[in-house]
Order: sequence, then structure tokens, then C-alpha cells
Amino acid sequence: MVTPNERGMTMENTKVNGTWNISGSMKADGESTESKKFTLKVKFDNVPLEQVVQKALEPTKIQWVNNVGRKNYETYKDNQMIDVDFKSPGRRPEIDPEVAVATKLATMTPEEQQEYFKGLLAKAKG
Repeated sequence: MVTPNERGMTMENTKVNGTWNISGSMKADGESTESKKFTLKVKFDNVPLEQVVQKALEPTKIQWVNNVGRKNYETYKDNQMIDVDFKSPGRRPEIDPEVAVATKLATMTPEEQQEYFKGLLAKAKG
């Protein structure tokens, strides 16, 4: 197998051109029950491949920080290189819901936490 570097190509000097379609859906807000589907046609015009890959890996970094990273913060050294396996976002949630709620609660006052729980209970009751 020939890698890009063996052919003299690198992520720094390889440019991406053309378009890529990505579909999704959205709601007007968190309370809305109606949703609309859309397709974004993303245009690439001499964009360095390195920028495309870095942007694509951003969710992997955020997921790692919010889960493994913070849980084991004290074990890491400054500027440490940490190996992780790439996981397709569709295989599992990007962020564990329990970790997301705990992270959100950690930034709130006790009063804000009580209001947040009241809101969740109201949503659960319908």
C-alpha cells in the first residue's frame, strides 16, 4: 500500500476541491415537535486537507475531553501525546448523556440546579 507521504503528498500540501453534500434535520428549538430536513452543499476551494481532517476530528477531541480526559485529568502530563482510536460518531453517542448532565450541573448554582430538575420533570410528565 502506498501512503500519501510516499508519493510526495502531505496533508499540508494536498488541496481539497469540489463539493460534498451532508444532510440532517433541525427543530426550531428544544421544545419544538416539528422538524425540517435539509441538505448542505459544502464547497471546497483549495482547502488544505489538513484543515478538513482537523475539523472532522474536533468531535473526537470534545468527546475525549468530556469523558476520559476529565475523569483521569490528574494522570496526564502537560503536552502529553495520547493515543485514541477513531470511532464513527454513528456507533454510539458522542457524549455520554449522564456525563453531559453532570458537566452542566457542575456549572450551576444549587438554585439553578433545582430549576433545571423541575424543567426535566415537567418534560418527562409531558
